[in-house]
Amino acid sequence: MSVLFRNATVLTMESENSTLYHANVLVDNTKIAYVGNEIKKADKVIDCTDKLIMPGFINTHTHVPMTLFRSYADDKVLFDWLSMIWPLEDKMDEDIIKAGSMLAYAEMIRTGTTCFLDMYNFEEDITEACVEVGLRGVLSRGLVGDEKSGMPKLKENVALFTKWNGYKDGLIKVAFAPHAEYTSNKEFIAECVKAAKELSAPMHIHISETKKEHDECIERHGKTPVQYFNDLGALDTGLIAAHCVYITEEDMDILASKKASVAHNPASNLKLASGFAPVKKMIEKGINVTLGTDGAASNNNLDMHKEILLASIMHKGYSGDPMMLTPLQTLRMATVNGAKALGYDDLGMIKEGYKADLIMIDLDNPRYYPRNNIESLVVYAGNSEDVCLTMVNGEILYEDGKYYTLNVDKVNKDAQKAFGRLLGLA
Repeated sequence: MSVLFRNATVLTMESENSTLYHANVLVDNTKIAYVGNEIKKADKVIDCTDKLIMPGFINTHTHVPMTLFRSYADDKVLFDWLSMIWPLEDKMDEDIIKAGSMLAYAEMIRTGTTCFLDMYNFEEDITEACVEVGLRGVLSRGLVGDEKSGMPKLKENVALFTKWNGYKDGLIKVAFAPHAEYTSNKEFIAECVKAAKELSAPMHIHISETKKEHDECIERHGKTPVQYFNDLGALDTGLIAAHCVYITEEDMDILASKKASVAHNPASNLKLASGFAPVKKMIEKGINVTLGTDGAASNNNLDMHKEILLASIMHKGYSGDPMMLTPLQTLRMATVNGAKALGYDDLGMIKEGYKADLIMIDLDNPRYYPRNNIESLVVYAGNSEDVCLTMVNGEILYEDGKYYTLNVDKVNKDAQKAFGRLLGLA
């Protein structure tokens, strides 16, 4: 099926001057077939007067089913927060995971996220739900333990890769995710690295999220988490390092030399009082910095627009530099940079030949006037409620309040029931 988005403002993300006006975007099956001013024939035509077309947001760090823990363990530092979350996670089963995943996907679709990187348990069930709703996902089984207790989890991850990696030309990919230095020993991490290298799969790891984590790693091993994982070969596989709040200058040099990506999670880092990641220095050193929400238990939502706004303003505030992270930079972090981190060379832009993962934003709202600078308006003035269409792989998943691949009322009720089961109330 072909769809023509006609007479749109288009934020292509191709370059610094990436806004087109009164433009048409033709989607043919799963790809963007044309971007320009010619009117092309299509099976369906959508009038985009006072609408913006841009790439969908790419969330490079989350834990999908943790939507069920939203508002459960607020206002705590990371390790106190974990002490409340882990006991509930031990009670989760396939049905609970499915309910939490569907709730996350409904939120992502509604707020303009078209692709995400996940790390959690029961990843097979998370993947099946992702395929059901039509989102693009890079999935990884959270890997914890030692070379004995962790091996069944690693085998699950290998099986996940064998079954799903490359599904529908990259709609689903699979990564390997040792959770963190403090939840595994080096022998098990070495096994994870070996498996990832054999399968040419990327790695997804929490690194230096808190000062406690960073300092205790140095006490245990005489090296920082970045140095520790680098010595074990984890940076040789296309690493997406989550958080990196307390990394050193030397760490940044290592990450840059290994062409690793960093998933910056501003809302979660602020809410857990973890600190401020040195994003400007990372960018200056050539590190590919992306944006993630983390799980909804520590955020408390999966709204990528909030991450874009926070990244754009929080670093200005503490640094005193109003030029730190411009709107275009943070929009690129949420689109182009995210695609690069996840190994897509045809995603993150509105460009001919690229995958048709895009969103439409309704500009017919007082906050979008006067229209001096589209990037600025999207970041500083807009919000995710303005998303009026979400398309993934050429399929419209959401349009003007209507979901096409899920029943949102059922999703909400199932999630409430699942949380009740976790608390022993249902």
